[in-house]
Amino acid sequence: MGRHRAWWGLALAVGALVMLLGRPAAAEEAERSPALVVGKLRLAAPGTSWSFLALRNNDLELNPSFPLFIGGSLAAEVREAVAVEVGARTSFTFGADAYVRAGTMPKLRDWRGGAGVGTVIQVPLLVGVRYLAYNPQLLTDMQAHSSFLCLTAAAGLEATRWLARHFGLTARTLVGLSVPVHEWATSDAGAPGPEHPRFWAGLDFSVDVGLAF
Repeated sequence: MGRHRAWWGLALAVGALVMLLGRPAAAEEAERSPALVVGKLRLAAPGTSWSFLALRNNDLELNPSFPLFIGGSLAAEVREAVAVEVGARTSFTFGADAYVRAGTMPKLRDWRGGAGVGTVIQVPLLVGVRYLAYNPQLLTDMQAHSSFLCLTAAAGLEATRWLARHFGLTARTLVGLSVPVHEWATSDAGAPGPEHPRFWAGLDFSVDVGLAF
C-alpha cells in the first residue's frame, strides 16, 4: 500500500512540474497568436486618385483625376487572414462611392514579439461591389448624372504597427479596378458632347491611414 502511494505521489509531482513548465510557453504562444477578430478604422489620405479608362470611337482614352476625397472604411479581419470591409467616400469634383469588399490578407512579414508589439506587413486581395455616382464631365461633356453598380477588385500593401496587443496604427495603399454592370441615369441637360463610351473602367489608387484594434 505504501509503495502504491509513493508511485501516485511521484506521478502527481511530475504532472504538476509539467504543467508549471508548460504554462509560460502556452502563455507566450497565446500572446504571439493573432486575436480572433481584428478591427480597422481607416480614413482616406491625400494621394487617393481616380482614373477612367474609356473606349470611345474606337479610341482608348485615359482620363486621370486627383480629387480631394473625404471618407473612410471599417474592416474586420478574422485571424488576420480573412477580411470584410465597408467604406464610402465623397468628393466635390468627382462624385461619391460606397463599397463592400471581402478577401484574404496574407502576411508578408510579422515582426511582433512575445507581447504582441511590433509591425505586421500584409497583402490585401479584395473583391466586392461598388456603388458609384460620378461627375459626367469626366466621361462626356453632357450635363447628365449617372450612377453605377460596379464589380470591383483591389490589391495592395498594408503595414500595421501594433503598439499593444489590441491597439495599433495602420496604413495601406491599394490599386483597384471597377467595371460597371448596371447604370441608373437621369435626363440630360445642356448641349450634347461626345458620345457616351461603349466601355469604361475605373482605376482606383487609394491611400488610407487609421487605427487597428
